[in-house]
Amino acid sequence: MTSQHEDEFHGFRRDLVANRLLHQSQSAGLYAWTHTFEYIASQVSRAFGAHVAPMSTTTVRFPPTVPRLVVDRSRYATTFPHLVGFVESTPGLSEADGEATIALPGAACHPVFALLAESVVSDELEVWAEGYVFRREPSSDPMRMMSFRQTEVIRLGSKEVVAESVGSALARCRRMLKQWGIDTSEDTATDSFAGRLATLRHQLQRDAGSKRELSFSMWSERGEYSGTALASANLHGMRFGEDFDIRRQDGSAVVSGCVGLGLERTVLALLRTHGADLAYWPQALIEDFALVGIEDREGTANVRATNHES
Repeated sequence: MTSQHEDEFHGFRRDLVANRLLHQSQSAGLYAWTHTFEYIASQVSRAFGAHVAPMSTTTVRFPPTVPRLVVDRSRYATTFPHLVGFVESTPGLSEADGEATIALPGAACHPVFALLAESVVSDELEVWAEGYVFRREPSSDPMRMMSFRQTEVIRLGSKEVVAESVGSALARCRRMLKQWGIDTSEDTATDSFAGRLATLRHQLQRDAGSKRELSFSMWSERGEYSGTALASANLHGMRFGEDFDIRRQDGSAVVSGCVGLGLERTVLALLRTHGADLAYWPQALIEDFALVGIEDREGTANVRATNHES
């Protein structure tokens, strides 16, 4: 981040605090949000379900923690050891002592595969999942929270069905954001691999085109910064089908893919685009999000349609 970027997001964060939308904790990357911020996030989630995941046959919501085996079996702990988080509830005890080992999920789709483990699924299975995600990346940039939520549509089936479904869902997601005034760019991307194999993994993923992102320019484009990802589409191949023993009707490992949207990041993109004072948001957006008359518990952010009648 350049000094200009730091000035931008520090100023933006001050606006969020001044309008009582977001509060920073004593740890970098961890925030508290108000009733108004949470309400906007719930409307983003609602819209995602209606526009991006309308055909989902199953919906599921996950808490901030999952059994350790979810992280281990998905290979997230070995692939991204620098990002993963574990919960040690009673120091010194082990599973042999009856202690449950708990982890913080790295993606909202991972617990879905754990739920489907050792099962046979149809090619029509589509799941809308939502849950808390943890990435150990402390930052003063409000767009890089360590604990945040993802809402995802996950498709399982054949390679062709999954690729078509994921591509279509990402296009619908981009159109939804565009309707809200959020212009994004779509490009091939890679995960934040680390370690001696990181360069090879980046190249293999980029060559395969298995990850695409919708990025939004929160800050001025300078240096290496070209935007912050709001959504991503991922083609997993048979990886999770094999790791969790999820099979198709013919006995082969299921192919999977997903499109995920960051809820907090999308709310912040909306606030960056239209301002931290909701009274000045476009009338159409106020009506779409049903913001008229909303007021948080601290008596702020009271939005009325009459503010736009002049």
